[in-house]
Amino acid sequence: MKTKSSSDWMNVTLHGRQGYAKDVGKYRTVAGKLAYKRFWLGSELEPARFAAFTICKAWAAIRASGRDLWEQQDIDGVKMMVEGPANLMKQALQGVAERQEQVRVQQEQIDRHQQSISELSFMVTGATVSTETGSSFCATISTNLPRHHKHALAALPAHSR
Repeated sequence: MKTKSSSDWMNVTLHGRQGYAKDVGKYRTVAGKLAYKRFWLGSELEPARFAAFTICKAWAAIRASGRDLWEQQDIDGVKMMVEGPANLMKQALQGVAERQEQVRVQQEQIDRHQQSISELSFMVTGATVSTETGSSFCATISTNLPRHHKHALAALPAHSR
């Protein structure tokens, strides 16, 4: 009996719109012919890999029991074993995607907030201010002010500049 490594077991094949599939073992068709058993695993890679791994482990157990064909109760049992955890994984991946979107929106809000603050600020972003004397402080602010704010600063009493 040829054995496969666990990494071989987790290889799945993408079949376009039909999603991922894994062929594992054989079964007897209704007509009595032997056919390869293809399991359809959905359209998302990680849940498909999980399902393929689980299916291959079930197939190994069937082979270890001395059988060489899937029976309907085997297939039904594997589908039940895969369905619950695969749905949990899908929900977890969806939760991560939703959280990433929330973080992106929050970052956009922060960026807009920073832009608004820089527009309201008297200082140019990254400008340095000398605080040795009040007059040099005002001179630094004055040089960094937009033209319409310089007029407002000039109108202040000298002791408040």
